[in-house]
Amino acid sequence: MASRNNSIVAHVTNVEHHDNVLRVTDTTMRKMSVADPNIAAITVEAKAATQSEKTMTLRQAFDLYKKAMGFSVLFSTAIVMEGYDTALIGAFYAFPPFTKKYGTYVNEADGYQIPAKW
Repeated sequence: MASRNNSIVAHVTNVEHHDNVLRVTDTTMRKMSVADPNIAAITVEAKAATQSEKTMTLRQAFDLYKKAMGFSVLFSTAIVMEGYDTALIGAFYAFPPFTKKYGTYVNEADGYQIPAKW
């Protein structure tokens, strides 16, 4: 039944856009109510949920959406560490103990250098 409802909403073409608010016309709403008689109750519940989310505190949001916030923190940390990693690797090549351990001796003037194959 859910896929049927989603397909009906996806094919709604009679909508009005004002002030970044999507408004469904009466004709479209009647067509949707034929397909799902509970559309009025669903709409009321959706409006109440939206209002509730707009007025909730950060603590309430965290209590309600723990998994989503944890997932977001995990992905954000991974992205930050990727950026840090690219900066850190470049710094290792210039660090004298690193070049001495993993590099090869070139001459007195240049000292140790990391081979291009690395």
